[in-house]
Amino acid sequence: MSQEKIVINEDASGEWTARVYDGTMRVFLKQHIKSKRAAWAAVRKFQKEQQEMIENGELLELI
Repeated sequence: MSQEKIVINEDASGEWTARVYDGTMRVFLKQHIKSKRAAWAAVRKFQKEQQEMIENGELLELI
């Protein structure tokens, strides 16, 4: 994905939120997670799945 923005932050309760936005700021991933490390792992997994879908022709790559 090009021009994606990754946001990982912690809320007041200590729960982490991972978000992946595209160039138009649409949310592609929003996941509530218990740790910052797990949030980054969720983002990497999401990116890998998206890349596999692009390579298999199941998803058009965003320009």
